[in-house]
Amino acid sequence: MRWPGHPFIQAVIRECGFPLAAPSANLSGRVSPTNAGHVHKQLGDKISLIVDGGQSQVGIESTVLDLTVSPPQILRPGMIHAESLAAVVKNIQRPTANSQQPKLKSPGLLKKHYAPKAKLLILSWCNDANLKSQIACRKSQIASCRVIAHTHIPSGEYFARVSVMPRAAAAFARAIYAELHRCDAEDAAFIVIEAPPDLPEWSGIADRLRRAAA
Repeated sequence: MRWPGHPFIQAVIRECGFPLAAPSANLSGRVSPTNAGHVHKQLGDKISLIVDGGQSQVGIESTVLDLTVSPPQILRPGMIHAESLAAVVKNIQRPTANSQQPKLKSPGLLKKHYAPKAKLLILSWCNDANLKSQIACRKSQIASCRVIAHTHIPSGEYFARVSVMPRAAAAFARAIYAELHRCDAEDAAFIVIEAPPDLPEWSGIADRLRRAAA
């Protein structure tokens, strides 16, 4: 059960008078849309109507909490993280490797999901030389690489493009899918994303990046 925050879809739900079941507006396994332009790019020739509700205010998919087990279990982490839920539900089971189970209980549990067309790597680095050496070890062309960074920003002279992302988790989440869509639009062959911090508020972001890189 889900109650979205957008007033338009809230009005649709109220008018229907019955439960709605709907998929996300993207091709299976691909990067989720965060605006109407992303939807049109992937599905414009397959659907007859797109309602433009503006830019997504969260950016990544919602947290999924399984209340059919005790204690409740997080199936898919999102921007409402375990510590916030524990303040209300008390005992919480953290996400586990459900992707290995034959029957998945929630969307977003496939090993590979939310993925751009290009190969994606999640790396940590301390300077340009360190980053270049890690890319070279993977036999990838440094000059054609798109780098998405939020803390250690490399020089733009070595890479096809360097995108500077917000350092706050909420702002990063709002921006990351748009950046991956941009890479797809440019037909990028190789993307490096700076590893997110190991902090509760980044858990949902880390989950999406890990699946995008699988």
